[in-house]
Amino acid sequence: MQRLALRDQRIIAAFLRDASVVHDFGAFVTFLLEALPKLIHSEVTSYNEMKPAERESRDWVNPGSLMVPERHEAWARVMHEHPVVAHYQRVGRSSVLRISDFLSARQLRDMALYCEHYARLAECSTVCRSCGLRETQSTRLASIGKSNSRSANKRS
Repeated sequence: MQRLALRDQRIIAAFLRDASVVHDFGAFVTFLLEALPKLIHSEVTSYNEMKPAERESRDWVNPGSLMVPERHEAWARVMHEHPVVAHYQRVGRSSVLRISDFLSARQLRDMALYCEHYARLAECSTVCRSCGLRETQSTRLASIGKSNSRSANKRS
């Protein structure tokens, strides 16, 4: 495993310090959406609380202009196809996973998940990387996701 450079350690320490003083849920979500792209480069960052079985999801997205009602409706229709969400529903463990850990780019592009959600979210080369998903109740999942173009650095 590659060690973090001192500069990266300082950035992470500052992120954790700043996060520790946020005590309100709304302020915490706002902090995550603004701070995560500085910590881990992303073109789109989201925080989602999902109930896939009920097709319900509360979604916060940066930039906010991307989460129009049509996008939210599309996400609710296809979130059950998301391989990381499905994995956590089956396994119930929390770790950092990416869509590409489960699907090739071609497999993803053949799914309604891509056609109805990701392809319209940003450029067609966008791939989502889940930066954390945890089970909070038996049917509720919370996630922090980031999207980058295909040329993104795997280290992030």
